[in-house]
Formats: sequence, C-alpha cells, structure tokens
Amino acid sequence: MRRPWFFLILCLSVMSMTACGLLWSRANVGALQTDVQTLFEQTGIQISFQNCDMVGTTRTGYCRFIDPNGTVEALIQTYDLEPVALENATIAFIDAELEAGCGSFPSILEGSEGVLYLISGRPLSLRLSNGSAFEYLLLLYSASSGEACLQVSYSYG
Repeated sequence: MRRPWFFLILCLSVMSMTACGLLWSRANVGALQTDVQTLFEQTGIQISFQNCDMVGTTRTGYCRFIDPNGTVEALIQTYDLEPVALENATIAFIDAELEAGCGSFPSILEGSEGVLYLISGRPLSLRLSNGSAFEYLLLLYSASSGEACLQVSYSYG
C-alpha cells in the first residue's frame, strides 16, 4: 500500500522541479536580454537577438542571432575574445553549461566553420552599469551560415 504513495510523491517532486526550472527561465530571460544588450550598447554594438533563454536554474543564459553586418567581428575586437578549439572547450566552469546552452545548436558546430571565442575571469569589460557583472562571455559562430550564439554567466557577488 505504501508504494503508490511513494511513486505519487516522486512524480510530484519531479514535476515541481521541472516547473521551477521553466519558471526560473521565463522570469529571468527578459533581464538577461536587457543586460546583454545594455552591455553592448555601452560600446556602440547593437544586436537583434532571435531568442534568449536561461540554462536550467543556473546563472547562465544564452542568446542566438544572425550576424548580418559584422557584429561578431566587433564583439571579438571590443571584448578581446580569444578563439578556443572546440575539442579543448572543457573549461571546468563552462563545460556542462556549454552543452546545455550554445552547444545545443549543432548547426553552428557543423563542419570546420564553427568557432568558439571566450573571455573569462570576470573582466572589467563585462561589468554592467547596474553594478552586476558577467563571469564569462562565450561566443559560438559559424561564418558560413552567419549563425551565432552568445552565452554569459552572471557572477556571484
């Protein structure tokens, strides 16, 4: 007789965790998009995102866009983004988040065209005007398709 209750409680727990993750994402995705656009506008870069989303219930989010006019090159130069080999992109604090974030778009990774750029360590260039900051900025870009995905993680403190 105890078994049905156990499974009911287990199912309700799983459902509530899933719902919390979706609510977290929906509640924070607007702030993510605003913060990223504001950061770029401080340096004169304007981006129109196709969509943005949070990575589960983490402090990490990503935004996808198409690069019609050299925006990616401006990002690389302005933020001193360094290319990182995709096969070496196992940076401890980014690895799992990359798979769930920008790395979940295989069309950007296909062929030898996909390039990963990164700046990390909470640099001053990623400080927001409201006092918050991003821990890292990761940019995944395919020159052949123009597809790009930008991933950031809010820093602690």
